[in-house]
Amino acid sequence: KSSQVLSDTYEMSIDETGISSKSEKGFQSLAWDAYVRGKETTTDFLFYTSSKFSHMIPKSALSDDQISFIRELARRKLGAKAEF
Repeated sequence: KSSQVLSDTYEMSIDETGISSKSEKGFQSLAWDAYVRGKETTTDFLFYTSSKFSHMIPKSALSDDQISFIRELARRKLGAKAEF
């Protein structure tokens, strides 16, 4: 069974305080200390809130400058929890 949530469009904001996302269904904002792990793959950034759940940011939706910004900010904010 497919999930409507997975096909929703999200607007995300990433800054010194954390990661926020907004869609027509609602708003969520998490501080950096809410993330237990961050990982970069060839196609996505993954920010884990537990061992099984993550927020995915597809690199295809980002400019090269945005990718660099996210990578550097996440390394700084997540420290040893970052796999970038």
